[in-house]
Amino acid sequence: MLFYNGGQRLVTFNFLIRPRTTNFADALTYPGTVVVLLTIYQTPVESLNIYFFRKNTGLPVKMIIDNSMEGLVNIDDLYSRGFGGVEFDDMMFVHNSGMKHLNTKTISNNCYIDFHAIDAYHKCILRNHSLNNSPVSTRINRLNLLIGKIKVKYSRFLTTFYFYKYGLLDGAVLGIHAHPADFLSMMEKYSIGDVDFYNNIITHLGAADNTPLWETNEGLTAIDGWPYDSNIYKRSSVSYICETYDIDKGATLLNTEKFYRSITNRHPFVIQSAPGYIQKINSMGYETFSPIIDEGYNTYDKLDFSHVEPTVLAAKDFLSKVPSHTEKLQEIVDHNFDHFIKTSSAEYQSFNTTLDNFANGRPI
Repeated sequence: MLFYNGGQRLVTFNFLIRPRTTNFADALTYPGTVVVLLTIYQTPVESLNIYFFRKNTGLPVKMIIDNSMEGLVNIDDLYSRGFGGVEFDDMMFVHNSGMKHLNTKTISNNCYIDFHAIDAYHKCILRNHSLNNSPVSTRINRLNLLIGKIKVKYSRFLTTFYFYKYGLLDGAVLGIHAHPADFLSMMEKYSIGDVDFYNNIITHLGAADNTPLWETNEGLTAIDGWPYDSNIYKRSSVSYICETYDIDKGATLLNTEKFYRSITNRHPFVIQSAPGYIQKINSMGYETFSPIIDEGYNTYDKLDFSHVEPTVLAAKDFLSKVPSHTEKLQEIVDHNFDHFIKTSSAEYQSFNTTLDNFANGRPI
């Protein structure tokens, strides 16, 4: 039996093939093995009560703790939250595979997954979230820019500034999730006194579709990037992706839904992120667009935000080259979609097999 006591957002437990229950009483007394599922975000009291009750009465019980969205399970944090009495052999941790190199504490059973790849596969392929697969040659030749949390992300603020400076705002499909005050604050903090920019950018704020927006302590955001209107990818020919990890967040190379939305919609892209991101996704088997544009924009060694302007200029250059390279672009985006299907479906099955092996006492 799998027990899960809440509908937490963005967790691997949404991907499970086996059914799960939220019935506390059943989880206490079920005669077979109960696997208690927790996300790192949950208050664990109820789940720990099940674990310790079953342990004390001799009933088989295991626990899976998930922080696969953007991180690792922090063992020190678990102790502070009451997990100190849980036996190591009874626990399995689910981490994001992009963080694996940072995990120096390998106590217990560890499972690493590319969460956002599986999430995109689960939503788009298994659950039929709409995709737009219009041929590259038929798409409107303009950029799309979908960003939030301008309040705390100077790199993204600069993206909008350089879109303005190089005349890209008015023609783009824009989802800029921010308040005018966020721009005023950034302009004051970084001594940018361009009144024309402010007057221009505030006319472009808002979602590109009907996706719900949320106010957080980091600013306005679409939270998980789902759902979205796939027609955004028909109304544009190049995605300008501002990945989660940029210089103002850290140099981690992490693929999120921002990358996989472009892959699943067969969309060319430019990626503003920590240095080395392009090399990373190439190493994963994805093709990028160096046959057409100079991707040196993602190779830099200064932590001063000077990479943003070259990335925007690369996007502008890309836009000018799309009409004469549609055949090659179609070849690349088709390859990337096919590679995504092959790898993410395999990883989806592997995750379910790993959980089943853990639940049944087999090596993972």
